[in-house]
Amino acid sequence: MDISTIIGLITGGLTIVGAIIALTRYLTNLQTQVKIERLESQNQKSEQTIKDLAAKNKFIAEELTAARKTGSALSAQKAEMDQLLMSIMSSLEADAGSIYIPLFPSEGHEANGLVFLAINPINEHTERLRKQVIPLKSLVGRCYRTEKPFVVGNSKTNEEHYTRADDISGFRTQDSLNYPIKYNETVVGVLQLLNKKDEKEFTELDIQQVDQLSHALSQKIDNFLRTPKHLDVLGIAQQNNYESATVLFCDLTSSSTLFDELNVTAAIQHINEYFEKVCDVAFANGATVDKYMGDGVLLRFNVPHPVKEHPEAAIKTAFQIQKAFEELKQDWLMIGGQLEGIFSRIGLSYGKVQKAIVGHPQYQYLTLFGDPVNTSAKLCSIASRDRNIIVIDEQLYKHVEHRVQVEDIPDNQLGGAKRYTNQAYEVKNLILS
Repeated sequence: MDISTIIGLITGGLTIVGAIIALTRYLTNLQTQVKIERLESQNQKSEQTIKDLAAKNKFIAEELTAARKTGSALSAQKAEMDQLLMSIMSSLEADAGSIYIPLFPSEGHEANGLVFLAINPINEHTERLRKQVIPLKSLVGRCYRTEKPFVVGNSKTNEEHYTRADDISGFRTQDSLNYPIKYNETVVGVLQLLNKKDEKEFTELDIQQVDQLSHALSQKIDNFLRTPKHLDVLGIAQQNNYESATVLFCDLTSSSTLFDELNVTAAIQHINEYFEKVCDVAFANGATVDKYMGDGVLLRFNVPHPVKEHPEAAIKTAFQIQKAFEELKQDWLMIGGQLEGIFSRIGLSYGKVQKAIVGHPQYQYLTLFGDPVNTSAKLCSIASRDRNIIVIDEQLYKHVEHRVQVEDIPDNQLGGAKRYTNQAYEVKNLILS
């Protein structure tokens, strides 16, 4: 065997070895990539499981908070209906399901939406959905209005399908079964089942099965709805009617001077003394505190507690606040510090408001919503900063013009308040009756 043959064999062998090494590397990399993809998939599933567990934990925490507020009996009723929903879903092989109840205005007899009494499964996505109000222009709304059960084979092509619910929850509705739950011939809720398992679709036979399974639900839902605080258990704010109120917002100008001239403890003490004077006067005239904001406080008259002739009571309160502040300021000046440039500004507005409970389930409070809230704060903010001043809007002036002497505030000084009132007035004097 000559040298060239030997070299050829060696070269061929090396080529084969190289090919084997390359193939081994390829297979190793392929196995590694498969493992990485599997681990990434497992990681994504684990992350989603953690998010779903967090959603369930939040749900349980809110249920416990609601139970403390409303009593365990009402929460126990809801828990029973949650279990019944899961039982029906299992029997009908549904991927998801909900029980809806009507939402009524506080003094109305016509429902203006539907809310979730029960929803399953509870996960990260449905957690976002369960406190939403579903409009009557929807599949469940049609079921509630017509009082008739029906199935929809392809919900995505149905005009009445409320697609926003899918957008919020990330769920993809394929088919649905909608069933009105009646008690004494009155619809008290709607059962909706979504996406029959194994790519099947709901049929009329499923409606017959729901008819047999839903009897236990009807009385439980009716009992639940008759309890005054049932919406609290669901974390839903009662829809209240608009009420007339006078809103007063007051604050201090140049309150930063307190922190410049005094130490922090003394400055905070001065602000608390101011709040104490303001609130003593307000409480004596029937007002309640809506909230404190920095060195300011928002007061409400006539909501939630009735106040006779509340526009006049609010104006009277404003003048008494200014007098009390001026006396307090003299005490501050005697103690020391360059505090002459601190003044009290007050903005007042009259109009329609709604009251509502807001906040995290573990800390909630009553507050007002409506133009008078914004107007009073805006009037306070545009008021002159060089003196104690009271500013009112056009609506309030119409109710108290016989009791006050005013000066028009020029239109070019209204600033952001122009959005809420055409005219504002500085109140100079209160006319005694």
